[in-house]
Amino acid sequence: MGRRLLIVEDEAVLRKHLARLFTREGYEVATADSCAAARRLIRADRFDTALLDIQLPDGNGLELLAALDACQRPPRTVVMTAFSSPEHDAYARRLKVDGLLRKPLDLLHVIRTVGTDADHVAEPAPRPAHPNPNFSNR
Repeated sequence: MGRRLLIVEDEAVLRKHLARLFTREGYEVATADSCAAARRLIRADRFDTALLDIQLPDGNGLELLAALDACQRPPRTVVMTAFSSPEHDAYARRLKVDGLLRKPLDLLHVIRTVGTDADHVAEPAPRPAHPNPNFSNR
């Protein structure tokens, strides 16, 4: 299994938390807070897996898939988003991402999805029920 991970996330706290988490899991981690910063890292280095946020300040994280696919050894790609919909999920699957994660993130599910070598899209973890039975999180 590959151990070099690129994390592209514009929220600084989440980006740093994910970097610490995966470093403890034994990954060599590089981080970017924008599409432009990610493109520079992709051109300069090789990654086994890329964990991409979709909503970034200078574009859509899915736009990075072309740059990643152009690599000599394209990395596995896992996308994460707070703006999920059935159409969004279907679009990510058509782009053949290796995993799809919904925010708020379940960290154990993130570790399992990033660490999976499966050739299929990992299904999003189910959302926990809200303590108020009249609340709908869908």
